[in-house]
Amino acid sequence: MTKFLLFLYDFFSIRKLLLYCLTTVSILSLFFTSDGNLIHLNYVDGNRLLVSSSFSVFIILLIVYGRIELALITITPVALVAICISGLMSVFGIGFNHVNIIIFVVIFCLSVNYSIFITAGLRNEYRTGRKTLPMHKLAIIQPFLFRWFISGRTTKGKPPYTFMDIFRRKHLKESRQTTDIHYFRRLLIANFIYKSPVLEWYLRIKLNMEDNYRMFDRLVPQQAVITDLGCGYGFLTYMLAFLSEKRIITGVDYDDDKIEIANHCFSKNDRIQFIAANAVEYPLQPSDVFILSDMLHYLLPEAQQQLLSRCVAQLLPGGVMIIRDADRNMDKAHRLTRFTEFGSTRLFMFNKTVNKLHFLSDNDIHEFAAQHGLNVECTNNDRYTSNKVYVLSANKRR
Repeated sequence: MTKFLLFLYDFFSIRKLLLYCLTTVSILSLFFTSDGNLIHLNYVDGNRLLVSSSFSVFIILLIVYGRIELALITITPVALVAICISGLMSVFGIGFNHVNIIIFVVIFCLSVNYSIFITAGLRNEYRTGRKTLPMHKLAIIQPFLFRWFISGRTTKGKPPYTFMDIFRRKHLKESRQTTDIHYFRRLLIANFIYKSPVLEWYLRIKLNMEDNYRMFDRLVPQQAVITDLGCGYGFLTYMLAFLSEKRIITGVDYDDDKIEIANHCFSKNDRIQFIAANAVEYPLQPSDVFILSDMLHYLLPEAQQQLLSRCVAQLLPGGVMIIRDADRNMDKAHRLTRFTEFGSTRLFMFNKTVNKLHFLSDNDIHEFAAQHGLNVECTNNDRYTSNKVYVLSANKRR
């Protein structure tokens, strides 16, 4: 079952299969009347066929990519191929017959496939920085549009363009003078658009659920050395860095793919670093703040205690540990938490896991704090789940 879900999660394969099938069906459907009878090839309108085929592919691309900008960049070479075919047929007075209709379908599908291939390579380079598609140098139109609209700006540390920016005649500009958290929300989202429609909407939903990470901003000092263990894509890491220039943050996560994407954002600077490593084995550096948000339950109980003890040992004077995790003793609310974790680890596979999930209890956190002479402040994260936020400190917080 897991292998089957992994196959379904391979979006590139799904895209190719979907596009091939729907493109062929959309083209062939144009040769039938509404009552299902086959139209004689002499009565087929070539221009109508080309426009309808291109429009069908555009709609499919829009659904798959989730961004009209990427759909237009991808469809542009396909549309040019359609225009060339139409022009040549008009110049030479060629009509459709049983031979050239097959040639048309082959050429059109090949142009779609090549266009998707180029866009996939450009997106992968934009997501991770890896140049896995040297063949994209043979293309002209898509790399030009992609770099002018997206990657050319991010390499200069600027947000990529979107059509909404163009239509509104305004654009998100880097500014360190503002403290408006809504500005930084837009800036954070701009770092992850075009990388994946799933990732973009996952971030938007996460920001809504987290109230743009206001709580963490209140808990973390404005000037601090911070280690974010289990940082994932770096959403929280970037937001904390945006909200204070005096925060130096290291994000650690054992998912190489997430760290690769986090490292390749245009807002990354020398105050932010991301490291792909197992937090249990990673040599922790002395920090004012250790953040363990939604990550302890992925570890075995022994590893949980080991990691927490190592954080205490590296905690600078006056420092704090911020732990957010589920309390397994909150029976009713914990059912929803377990359901959401099942969705993220088994169904959608946003998060990798090698062990069964081991949730702590409120008593576990308080017992650990007592053993290490730490004070504990606890608040419920929300009204619906069993998530709680614990702040462990050597001295009482004011």
